[in-house]
Order: sequence, then structure tokens, then C-alpha cells
Amino acid sequence: MQTCLRVACLATLLALPALVHAQGSPAVVLRDPAPPSWDVSGHVSWLTVDKGDVAPEWNRWYDVATVGASAGRFFGPHLKVEADIATSAWADVYVEKSFTTPAQPYPVFYAQPQRFRMTTVSGGVSYQFLNNRWLHPVVGAGLEAARETRDVESIIVGGRPPAGAQLDPPGTTASWRNRPFADVGFKWFVSERGFIRSDVRTTFDAHGVAQVSWRTGFGVDF
Repeated sequence: MQTCLRVACLATLLALPALVHAQGSPAVVLRDPAPPSWDVSGHVSWLTVDKGDVAPEWNRWYDVATVGASAGRFFGPHLKVEADIATSAWADVYVEKSFTTPAQPYPVFYAQPQRFRMTTVSGGVSYQFLNNRWLHPVVGAGLEAARETRDVESIIVGGRPPAGAQLDPPGTTASWRNRPFADVGFKWFVSERGFIRSDVRTTFDAHGVAQVSWRTGFGVDF
């Protein structure tokens, strides 16, 4: 009886590789057999901008929400060229100034309310890591063209400045700037082609960090 049992066990072990081979491909495939050629996405973000050129040190950064969209073209499974456009809501900044009078030894401060709005168009190159269908860390860099609209109000807040004091002329102006950026984030797939994307984009100028944007949204590969 023991001899028959040993023979049966040995036969099962010898047949096991053939049974496994007969099952075909494994149920879970990590590598994407059909990597995408394009992706598109929409995103919202929280934008922080340095206005140290006009605002006081304690109020030099403003925060505002933005909305945008992007489209990218893949060259292989990892490298992507992407274009992006975004626009922000209006942000209020109080531009502070001061004046002195002979009647008092300390300066008198006043402020002019100003409003800013940012629209950006950018192009860049990104690289997404890992060969799978689920999660891809992403890093990228590129160039951003920003159109900043500035609306100066005629209202003065605080002490009344004397005649001839420095004031910014009321009205609306717009200016363009080109700056490099770098970003880091991830794509997390929630279906075969649909994904959630999130990243932090940092834009630089001659003085260092000019603005930071935390973006998140949804997109599709095709």
C-alpha cells in the first residue's frame, strides 16, 4: 500500500509542470501589451505666486485656484511630450506704500488694492517610470509662457497720502513672461485607460521660485 502511495505522489510531481504549462498565460499581466500613443486630461490646482516685486514681505505670496487641460504624445512607453493650458481666478493683493511728514517721527502706511489673474501655456517633456498598468511616478520639465493680468484700483486703504505721493495708476494691464518649470507626480490608473493624475509644478525666475502649483485631475490614454 505504501509503495502504491509513493508511486502516485511521484507521478503527480512529475505531471505538475505539464499541468501548469497547460493553464496558458498567468491571470495577472503587469506589463501593458499595448502602451498608449496619446493621453488627455483635465485638472484643477492650487496656485501660489510670489509677488515680492510689488507686495510687502509679509504679503508677498498669494494663493488662488486654477483650472486647465493637457494633451500628450508618447514616444515609446515612458517618454512623453505634453502641452498644457491653464487659467486662474482673480487674487487680491494689497500693495503697501508709506510716507513721512514733519509732524510725526514715524512713517504712515497706506495700500492700494490690486487684483491679479494668471493664464499659462506650457510645453514640456516628461518621463513615466515602471512597466505596469496601475501606477507610474512621473517627472518632467519644460517652458511656461504666462500672461498676468493686473487690475489696479483707485481706492486707498489706510492713511491718506499727501499730494505727490507715489501711486500706481488705476486701470488694467497685461504682461507676458517665459519661465522654466519642473514637476513631479504620478499617474494612478482606475480602469484600463482612465487615470487620476497629480503633480506639483514649480516655476523658476532669476530670483528662485516664482510660483508653485499643486495639480490634480482625471484623464484617459488612447
